[in-house]
Order: sequence, then structure tokens, then C-alpha cells
Amino acid sequence: WMAATENINPFGSGCFVASSPLGCQADPEVKCERGSDQNFALIIIGLSQIVTYFIIPPCSMMALYKLLHKAKKEHQSSKGMKQLIEGARKRLLRDVMIQISLYLFSFWATYFFSLIAFITQTVTGEKPYSLLIFSNVVLHSQGFIVML
Repeated sequence: WMAATENINPFGSGCFVASSPLGCQADPEVKCERGSDQNFALIIIGLSQIVTYFIIPPCSMMALYKLLHKAKKEHQSSKGMKQLIEGARKRLLRDVMIQISLYLFSFWATYFFSLIAFITQTVTGEKPYSLLIFSNVVLHSQGFIVML
């Protein structure tokens, strides 16, 4: 639908919902050749990105944590063995929570500069080339950053 209505155009370092030439809607002297009526598409894409980046990952991580937390605690062993197992279980839960936090922080950190570049370009109508280059390097290094 977006391609058929000619709303997918160059924007930043790739293609996105934008008018062509960029900024033509803000300047009455420049005629827009492509990309009209983008508001609905921008709302849908923006909401889907928010859900994909900021709601689904924390929810799935919390579900994993709750699943581990609800694991059966009953053991048919001595009191000392039960204490040992319970201590190991608490350490596991703490380690899982730390790992979840680090993963989410690194995941969101890779999108931070892209978000700043997008906001800057949307507000000013100009391409912040140095920020776009840096944000693309960081974003495409996401696998390496998350691995750390």
C-alpha cells in the first residue's frame, strides 16, 4: 500500500515514509512529486515500532523471569540440600535479572542515535549526515554490542 501510493521515498540513510523531495511539504515553493497523505502511515509505523522495541522485549523477558521464579521448589532431600538448592535458585534468578537488564539496555542503546537522527531530520527537515553515519554504525553493530 505504501509503495503503491508513492509514500516510500529516500529519508536519512534509507527509505521511509516521506515526501519527495524531502521537505517539500514545508516549503510552498517546492512542488511535492511523491508522497502525499502520510499521517496515517506514520502513526501506524510509529506505534508498531514502539510496540516492537519497547513493549515486546521487556514483556517477554519478564515472562521468562516469572517462569523461572515459579519453577517447582519442592525437593525430597535433606534440609541442607534444600538450602543449597534454594540458594542456587536465588543466584540464578539474580543472574537472569542482571542479564535481562543488560540485554535490554544494550538493545535500546543501539537504537538511541537512530532515534535522535530521525527526530532531528523530522524537526529540521535537514539530514544530519554525521549523526546518520554514526547511528548506522552503532545500529549495524547491534549483534556485537548485545554480545558484549
